[in-house]
Parts: sequence; structure tokens; C-alpha cells
Amino acid sequence: MIRFLVCIVLLLQAHEVLAQRPDAFFQEGQKAKEVGDWPKAFAFFEQAFLLDSGNFEFTTHWAEAAEQIKDYPLAQRLYTKAYEKDEGKLYPEGLFRIAMLEKMSGDYESALRDFKKYVRKHSKNKKSELHKRALAEIESCTWVLAYKDKEQLDPVPLKMPPSEAVDSRNVSFVTNDTLFWSRSQPATNTWAVYRSAVKNDAVEVVDSLSNPNEYSVSNVCLDENGYAYFSFVENGRSHIRKTVLPGFDFSKSEKLNAISEEGSNSTQPWIAQINGTDYLFFVSDRKGGFGGNDIWIARASNGVFVNPENAGDVVNTAANEVSPFFKEGKLYFSSELHKGFGGLDVFLSEGMPGNWGTPNNAGKGINSSMNDLFYREQGDSLVYFSSNRTLPGEPFQCCNQIFVLKKEEKEKNIAQLVAESKGNFKSLEELNAVLPVTLYFHNDEPNPRSLDTTTAFTYSQTYINYLELKKEYVEKSAEKSSISIEDLTSEIDDFFALKVEKGYNDLDVFCKLLRVELEKGVSVEVAIRGFASPRAKSDYNKRLTQRRIRSLINELNAREDGFFTPYIQGTASGVKLSFIELPFGEEKSAAVSDDLKNTKESIYSRGARLERKIEIVGSSGYIVPVDTMPALELPETYHDFGKVDPFTVVYKDFRVINRSDRELIIDSTIASCGCTEPVMSMSKIPPKGEAILKVGFNPFGGKGRETKQIMVYPLGEKPREIIIEAEIVKRK
Repeated sequence: MIRFLVCIVLLLQAHEVLAQRPDAFFQEGQKAKEVGDWPKAFAFFEQAFLLDSGNFEFTTHWAEAAEQIKDYPLAQRLYTKAYEKDEGKLYPEGLFRIAMLEKMSGDYESALRDFKKYVRKHSKNKKSELHKRALAEIESCTWVLAYKDKEQLDPVPLKMPPSEAVDSRNVSFVTNDTLFWSRSQPATNTWAVYRSAVKNDAVEVVDSLSNPNEYSVSNVCLDENGYAYFSFVENGRSHIRKTVLPGFDFSKSEKLNAISEEGSNSTQPWIAQINGTDYLFFVSDRKGGFGGNDIWIARASNGVFVNPENAGDVVNTAANEVSPFFKEGKLYFSSELHKGFGGLDVFLSEGMPGNWGTPNNAGKGINSSMNDLFYREQGDSLVYFSSNRTLPGEPFQCCNQIFVLKKEEKEKNIAQLVAESKGNFKSLEELNAVLPVTLYFHNDEPNPRSLDTTTAFTYSQTYINYLELKKEYVEKSAEKSSISIEDLTSEIDDFFALKVEKGYNDLDVFCKLLRVELEKGVSVEVAIRGFASPRAKSDYNKRLTQRRIRSLINELNAREDGFFTPYIQGTASGVKLSFIELPFGEEKSAAVSDDLKNTKESIYSRGARLERKIEIVGSSGYIVPVDTMPALELPETYHDFGKVDPFTVVYKDFRVINRSDRELIIDSTIASCGCTEPVMSMSKIPPKGEAILKVGFNPFGGKGRETKQIMVYPLGEKPREIIIEAEIVKRK
């Protein structure tokens, strides 16, 4: 759809430029860029690039335009192409842009690596805004990599009428069952406001409140005095106006002159009453801010908002803060620079004007690796927000959609669960929230060159030995490498800190929570899967992963002064700690060498390091006795794809049925190798409802018979296994 829009723009200009040289297209793109018409700039820069793809300027300008119209995958490819040309000498900002786009694609490790690399390469410009921003992004990526979900949040896209054009849809205001929302109009480059009734996560009626052919209106907000406030674009600048309800006559509205400032933009109004006084929260790039767009606040005096003040440096940063929403002492807003998952994340700061608390990230679900903003609440039951996140099974999403989220009930304590379930199973949300716990190993450890399936080593012993090899990893990786020793050292330091040490720390947390559950009288079953890099045959690797899994069980026996041992042995008054061992052997990876002589690639490379691991991937617990049937039903647990092409991905849909009268939560779905991708259509299945588990199998150019496992982990129940098979046959 993006390409359709920009091609239309290009065709409108075709009679002027189609017969010209690539630099003529480039000049037209520059003109469009100067006035902020990024779709048109994208079209012209693309044509210039297609005629001369080796031109550095054409590449960087098309990349910038792609980023502006939110075609992030294309922008990342183009920035990378430009950076690889001269390692960023001609375009120093390129590496920062690459890292930012890696972050927004959810590749936080690569983003962290490249932000650090940018800081090292530009250490002489420590006072530059981009250098400061890179330092902040390093903190943000580190925070994300250490983040653990604390609750299950599952927003769904609001069902809205289809559109023939590429457009963004943003939440404005919610009252009772009525939603006010804004929608971009690509044909006129304007915004329009709509009012809709919402029922069952779907828009039932669409009532247009403004004419996009006459003016650009967005971000409507209603107050308690019968006024509607909104953003209005005039002469290329946005300001805030108000009109009387219920007419919504935007043409006869009143401009808030005390809020407007010459040469600046003011937008996204939100009215809140605090201690009997009206306050206007809004977004502006006016003078006196901290950088980009800031949140400002104006107090009403005799019915007029006057003397706007900046919300302060606790809320605002050197980047953009937008979409304020205030309710009951809590300010929700979106920020680019506070520690978050993506471009714009939703944050919460408790307090009052002039006294704000430290902003806290609203967490995964509300936030994603993309842009999340315009958080709004409807009473105490629903949350609406806008996001351009990509949904499972869908192509990249450039534009914002509106999402709706039902607020979760507070977690009930164990006594309530026992009384209400009469002994039925209990979901272990807090314990599962720290999963997966991933533990890493040095090559062929423990017990190298052994065919044993067990070991006397604990994981702690292998972990300590692994840490002592960090220097060796740097030295071996540096042999005949074009990468600088500084970059290699940084990458390997990050691996040990963010992977090896983090895994060990996560294990500490897991053990503490596991002890709490066992002490409550909850029997727990833990699923552990193991992997190995492909230096040896699969049978050997399977035995190796069995030893690695055993080292974890030995670890639990040794921890907490032997606390877990009677539970593992089944002698703790009927309360048991048991294990599902899933020794899958090597993961399917085309990126890791199995050449025994090439130890640099097969042992010391990042790909090999990442595959030598075990994972605690699921835990199920139940209050004894369990006297009810499981909720999860899988009508099919086996599928044979038959003969498949080595380079063709094949798919199979499995039905996942909830046959109970309660909601069923699917905690995770895990495949035995990277060649198999399971995606649930929803993680929360309503009573008597069902979902689809779409399983994709990628042969990766292999051959012969392949058998793969997928584990489905429902909260509060034992995991279930699905088997898929295929015979990979080479093309004739």
C-alpha cells in the first residue's frame, strides 16, 4: 500500500520529470523534502536510486525518506548499504540510524552493539546531541534485555471499516461507549475527526465530524463545561482551538491565543480537572523546551488557559514526548528517550503539575518495539491506544492502528484460589513471568568427549569455568579478523554480561520463586530443552544436551542447602518437583559452521555461542489434588507435510480448543529448532473458544527426513507436544 500511494504521487509529476536524468529526480525529491512532503520525496529519491544505485547521496536520502514514511525495513537496508561503503565516514549518522531501526525491529542485542560502536567511533563528540542520545539508547537496550513480563497483556486491534488508502488512525477521546478518533487523509495530506460507537472490540457506526477537504483537524478532547478542544493546522503550523458542543462546528471555533506561539506548533490537547481547577496538557516544540516536542501545562484563569509551563525535565527529555493523558493523579504520555522497547513507548508518572514522579514504562503489551502512543482509558475496564506494531502473520505495518485492552484483575492469593477452585489447578503467573531462563555452556561441556547422558557437575561449576574463558574467546575471535579488537572485546563482553551472567542471575530469581510455590504445597513440573552447536553428529549432541539438562537438575539439588532435593525425590508429603527433559540436540542453523578444523567459527563465533544452551521454557503447577479435566484440547498432534522443496516454507494450522468454562492462557509455544516457527492467533482463549496455532517449517536447503517438535505451554496445565515431519527432496 505504501508503494501504491507514492507511485500515485509520482505519476502526478510524471509529465515534468520522467524524461530527465537521475539528478533531476533527486532535485525534485529535495524540494519535496524541504516542505515536509515525505511521500513525494520518497517517490523521487527512489527513482533517482533506481537509475543510479551506486550513488551514495541517492541511497542516504532514499533511506531517510523511507524512515520518515515508516518503511523501516527498507530504511534499515539502505542505511546499511550506505554504511558498508565507507564505515560511516561520509554519513556518520548512519550507524546511529541503523541501531535505532534494529531496536524498532526488536533486535535489541544488535542495536546495543551498534549504539556502543557509534559511541566509540564518535568519542570526540561527546557533547553532541546524537552522542548523548546513543548513550541513552544503550541504557534503554540494556534495560529491555533484562526486562521480564510481570503480567499477561493481550491487546487486540479495534475492528474498523476497511480503507482503500494508506492511513493512520489515532485515539483521541473515549467516553462511555463512544470513541473519538483521528484519521489521516493521504489524498489531501490532512487529518479528519470521527465519532464511533464501539461494541465487542468493533466500531459499529462511523460519524464524520470534519471535512478533510476544507481543513485538517485531529486530537479532539471534551471537557466538563461543554467544549471540544482540538488540533487545527493552518499555514503549515498546528495550534489548539475550541468549539461549543454538541455542534462540533470546527469552522466557527476559537483559537487559544495564549497557548499559541509564533513559529511553533501546539497540538494534542488534554483537559483535566485537578482540585477543582481546569488544566490543559498539550504538546509543543515552542521555545523553552528540552528538545523536540515537549509536554506543556496551562492552568485555567477565568475560563482562559494562560501562562503555559513546561512539565519539567522529569517528564521531558532531549527527544520527543507526546500524547498526554491525565487521570486521578497519573500522567500517561509517550516518549522516545525514557527507557523503552521501541521508538515511542507509553510511560506513567504519578504526581501533579510541578511535582512529577519518575516515569515508569507501561510494560509489554501496551508497548512494543515500534511506536505506541495516545493511551486512553474508558472507565476502569478498557484501555485504548495507537500503535504501528506488526501483528503475527501480517506484513510490516507503516501506519497506526487503534488497539483495545481489557484491564486485568489483580492476582488472587493462594487461599482464594483454593476456595474458588476447590482443588483445581492454579496458574503460576509469577513463576512463569521469569521464563525462559537460558543458561549457556562452553563447547562440549560438561564432560567433553563423552557418550554419557548424565553428569556429576552442577551448572554453577560449568558457569564459573565458562566465565574464565572470556579472554580466550577474544583472542581466538581476533585471529585473521577484519573487525577491530575493541569491537570484538565489546561484543564478547556484552555476550557474557547479557547472556551468560544474566542467565545465571535469572536462575537465582527462578529458584526463589520456585521455592515459594513448593512451600505453598504446589507441585511444579518444569520443562527444560537443550541445544548444541553442530560440531558433532546429532546423536552425540543429544547426549550432550542431556548432560547439560542434568547439570541443572544437579544445581537444584545443591541449592538452598538441599531444599529442593526431597521435592525432586518425591518424599515431601506428596508435593513434587518434576522435569520434562527435551534434549533436542542441535538447532537447525545455516549460520554456524560444523567444520571441526575451523574452531574460530564452530566454537568461538557468536552463532556457536548462542546455540550451546539449555532453557527452562515452562512450568506448570497445580494444587493437589487435581480433580478436573484439563482445559486444553489439541484435535491434531501430528502432521506429515510429505515431500517438500528444500527452499519452500510450508505451513499447517492446528486447532487449539478451550473446552472449559474459564479463560485459557497459552503462556508460550516453543519449537525444537529455528527452522520451525509456531505462532498463536491469540494467547488468551475464551471459554469454549478456540485459537489457531500456525506452524511454519523452513527446510533451509536441507535434505532427507526431518522430524520436529512443538511444545504448547498452557498456564496451570502440563505442556503438550505436537510433531511435524517432512521429507526434503531436492529439485530435479
